[in-house]
Amino acid sequence: MDKEFSFSHLKPKLFLGFEKKEKFLIALPEKAIFDYLYFVFKGLRIFRKDDFDLKKIKKEKFWEFVKKAGNKKLEKFIKELNL
Repeated sequence: MDKEFSFSHLKPKLFLGFEKKEKFLIALPEKAIFDYLYFVFKGLRIFRKDDFDLKKIKKEKFWEFVKKAGNKKLEKFIKELNL
């Protein structure tokens, strides 16, 4: 079995934006994108815009997560990505 797993942690205040499906918490699409970009910002992931289908993302909801992070440098970084 050739699989690679990686685990990263978010600050507790950013643990939101999930819905419960059966016994699991599943991130909303906007939250999943935010989390990924947060890790890109921290240098833990690489972002290739073409790897993502952002048509279904509700931009207003996505920016709620960005604002809750309370990090102006992160906000600027995400704005510069022109999503």
